[in-house]
Amino acid sequence: MAAAEQTLHEPLRPPAEEFTRSIGNDASRRVLRFVGVFRAAIAATMLVIALGFPVFPILGTRDPALFLSTSAVYCGFALLFLAWQWSRPVILPRVALLELAADVLAVTLLMHASGGIQSGIGGLLVVFVGAASLTLRGRQAFFAAAVAALAVLAEQALSVLEQSSPSGEFLAAGVLGAIIFMIASAAYPLARRLEESEALARQRGIDLANLAQLNEYIIQNLRESIVVVDEANRIRLINQSAAEHAGIRTREPGQDLARLAPHLSRMLADWRRQGNPLLQPPSFLSADGTTRINAYLAPLGGR
Repeated sequence: MAAAEQTLHEPLRPPAEEFTRSIGNDASRRVLRFVGVFRAAIAATMLVIALGFPVFPILGTRDPALFLSTSAVYCGFALLFLAWQWSRPVILPRVALLELAADVLAVTLLMHASGGIQSGIGGLLVVFVGAASLTLRGRQAFFAAAVAALAVLAEQALSVLEQSSPSGEFLAAGVLGAIIFMIASAAYPLARRLEESEALARQRGIDLANLAQLNEYIIQNLRESIVVVDEANRIRLINQSAAEHAGIRTREPGQDLARLAPHLSRMLADWRRQGNPLLQPPSFLSADGTTRINAYLAPLGGR
């Protein structure tokens, strides 16, 4: 039993602290890559709008210069981080916070340059905060939601002070802030479930690998000789005892049985032609002539 344990992988059950740091690598990476593509598309669209409609602007009506400069910087940032993120195998929480901070700042400036909350640009914060909540953990996710909500309210307060927006729009800004918090609250438990599912899947994979190694160890150390071949007479499995008795020097799978052990190949062909799996071939001598072997042939699996 001790020898068997040496051949197995140790179960990898990450502790809680390491589990928290891993931030659900697969799911988080997919989410952040999708958001990265979405960010780049939005930023490029804003830049095209700023450059393509200088006479009758669709957005940026309050401050076209601010809208253009913010769109250009945001587009460059989005493309840079998309390229960097696509090549990174690990998701870093600090990078996710940096991306969200850039999103909040850029969307707030674009919203202010386009007339405030009534422009509808602030709704993009719902997407960015929701996606960040799937990768950030606990207080970080709610802190990000609070920052986004405060940014929306600060922009509305600035618009009122500049007398470019009515004070009645504070209600719309407050509703948007509440929606952002609701999205963060709903995304956090979903992120935990995704983490737990991925951790369970990884553990199941380790358990299956351990079981396969244990089976391999048991088979290779049996006194009985075992050979498994497929329909094309290619060796799929052979243990040490069978290799020694059949005079086979290699145990690599995929080898042709007829080439390595012609006698076994002929015996298998005769058994298959009989069409009766209960009929067994006669005993025969091992390759070195010292052991008489009683063969037992049986089909495995279905056709």
